[in-house]
Amino acid sequence: MRKLSYALALWLAFVLIMPCVSLAGSNRWEPQIKFLCKTLKNSNAQIRLQAANLLSELGVRAVSAIPALIQALDDRDSFVKRACIEVLVKMGSQATPAIPALLRILRDKFPLNRSAAAKALGRLRLE
Repeated sequence: MRKLSYALALWLAFVLIMPCVSLAGSNRWEPQIKFLCKTLKNSNAQIRLQAANLLSELGVRAVSAIPALIQALDDRDSFVKRACIEVLVKMGSQATPAIPALLRILRDKFPLNRSAAAKALGRLRLE
Protein backbone atom coordinates (compact mmCIF):
# COMPACT_ATOMS: atom_id res chain seq x y z
CA MET A 1 0.00 0.00 0.00
CA ARG A 2 2.85 2.37 0.76
CA LYS A 3 4.31 1.98 -2.73
CA LEU A 4 0.92 2.58 -4.28
CA SER A 5 0.58 5.73 -2.19
CA TYR A 6 3.94 6.85 -3.54
CA ALA A 7 2.68 6.33 -7.09
CA LEU A 8 -0.46 8.29 -6.32
CA ALA A 9 1.55 11.12 -4.77
CA LEU A 10 3.83 11.20 -7.81
CA TRP A 11 0.84 11.34 -10.12
CA LEU A 12 -0.90 14.07 -8.11
CA ALA A 13 2.23 16.20 -7.98
CA PHE A 14 2.48 16.21 -11.74
CA VAL A 15 -1.24 16.61 -12.37
CA LEU A 16 -1.17 19.77 -10.34
CA ILE A 17 1.82 21.23 -12.17
CA MET A 18 1.31 19.88 -15.70
CA PRO A 19 -0.93 22.78 -16.79
CA CYS A 20 2.07 25.05 -16.24
CA VAL A 21 4.37 23.02 -18.50
CA SER A 22 3.49 24.91 -21.65
CA LEU A 23 4.36 28.17 -19.90
CA ALA A 24 7.83 27.10 -18.83
CA GLY A 25 11.04 26.30 -20.67
CA SER A 26 12.40 22.77 -20.74
CA ASN A 27 15.36 23.65 -18.47
CA ARG A 28 12.94 24.51 -15.71
CA TRP A 29 11.71 20.89 -15.74
CA GLU A 30 15.09 19.22 -15.70
CA PRO A 31 14.99 18.32 -11.96
CA GLN A 32 11.59 16.67 -12.42
CA ILE A 33 12.79 14.83 -15.53
CA LYS A 34 15.83 13.53 -13.66
CA PHE A 35 13.56 12.39 -10.83
CA LEU A 36 11.29 10.56 -13.28
CA CYS A 37 14.32 8.91 -14.92
CA LYS A 38 15.38 7.57 -11.52
CA THR A 39 11.80 6.50 -10.88
CA LEU A 40 11.91 4.36 -14.05
CA LYS A 41 14.20 2.06 -12.02
CA ASN A 42 11.81 1.70 -9.05
CA SER A 43 11.05 -1.84 -7.91
CA ASN A 44 7.28 -1.29 -8.29
CA ALA A 45 6.00 -1.65 -11.87
CA GLN A 46 3.05 0.69 -11.24
CA ILE A 47 5.42 3.44 -10.19
CA ARG A 48 7.66 2.86 -13.22
CA LEU A 49 4.59 2.97 -15.46
CA GLN A 50 3.42 6.22 -13.89
CA ALA A 51 6.87 7.75 -14.41
CA ALA A 52 6.77 6.78 -18.09
CA ASN A 53 3.27 8.25 -18.43
CA LEU A 54 4.39 11.51 -16.88
CA LEU A 55 7.38 11.68 -19.24
CA SER A 56 4.92 11.14 -22.05
CA GLU A 57 2.98 14.18 -20.88
CA LEU A 58 6.15 16.25 -21.12
CA GLY A 59 6.74 15.01 -24.68
CA VAL A 60 9.74 16.52 -26.45
CA ARG A 61 10.46 18.67 -23.39
CA ALA A 62 11.77 15.47 -21.79
CA VAL A 63 14.34 14.76 -24.50
CA SER A 64 17.03 14.44 -21.82
CA ALA A 65 15.19 11.30 -20.61
CA ILE A 66 15.95 9.36 -23.81
CA PRO A 67 18.90 7.38 -22.34
CA ALA A 68 16.80 6.33 -19.33
CA LEU A 69 13.90 5.43 -21.59
CA ILE A 70 16.18 3.28 -23.73
CA GLN A 71 17.32 1.44 -20.60
CA ALA A 72 13.69 1.03 -19.55
CA LEU A 73 12.97 -0.81 -22.80
CA ASP A 74 14.54 -3.80 -21.04
CA ASP A 75 11.90 -3.61 -18.29
CA ARG A 76 10.39 -6.95 -17.32
CA ASP A 77 6.90 -5.42 -17.24
CA SER A 78 5.26 -5.22 -20.67
CA PHE A 79 3.10 -2.23 -19.77
CA VAL A 80 6.15 -0.21 -18.73
CA LYS A 81 8.02 -1.30 -21.84
CA ARG A 82 5.19 -0.21 -24.15
CA ALA A 83 4.74 3.09 -22.29
CA CYS A 84 8.43 3.85 -22.79
CA ILE A 85 8.11 3.00 -26.48
CA GLU A 86 5.27 5.50 -26.78
CA VAL A 87 7.31 8.21 -25.06
CA LEU A 88 10.18 7.61 -27.47
CA VAL A 89 7.82 7.89 -30.44
CA LYS A 90 6.71 11.28 -29.13
CA MET A 91 10.36 12.37 -29.15
CA GLY A 92 10.44 11.90 -32.92
CA SER A 93 13.77 11.87 -34.72
CA GLN A 94 15.60 12.75 -31.50
CA ALA A 95 14.85 9.19 -30.33
CA THR A 96 16.77 7.49 -33.15
CA PRO A 97 19.38 6.23 -30.62
CA ALA A 98 16.61 3.90 -29.41
CA ILE A 99 16.44 2.04 -32.72
CA PRO A 100 18.82 -0.81 -31.70
CA ALA A 101 16.82 -1.43 -28.52
CA LEU A 102 13.57 -1.36 -30.49
CA LEU A 103 15.00 -3.87 -32.94
CA ARG A 104 15.74 -6.21 -30.00
CA ILE A 105 12.12 -5.93 -28.87
CA LEU A 106 11.04 -7.33 -32.24
CA ARG A 107 12.19 -10.69 -30.80
CA ASP A 108 10.25 -10.21 -27.52
CA LYS A 109 8.06 -13.11 -26.41
CA PHE A 110 4.98 -10.87 -26.13
CA PRO A 111 3.24 -9.98 -29.42
CA LEU A 112 2.00 -6.59 -28.16
CA ASN A 113 5.58 -5.57 -27.38
CA ARG A 114 6.75 -6.67 -30.82
CA SER A 115 3.89 -4.79 -32.45
CA ALA A 116 4.58 -1.59 -30.50
CA ALA A 117 8.28 -1.77 -31.38
CA ALA A 118 7.51 -2.33 -35.07
CA LYS A 119 5.14 0.66 -35.15
CA ALA A 120 7.68 2.81 -33.34
CA LEU A 121 10.44 1.83 -35.76
CA GLY A 122 8.19 2.75 -38.66
CA ARG A 123 7.42 6.16 -37.17
CA LEU A 124 11.02 6.91 -36.23
CA ARG A 125 12.35 5.95 -39.65
CA LEU A 126 9.79 8.11 -41.44
CA GLU A 127 11.01 11.26 -39.71
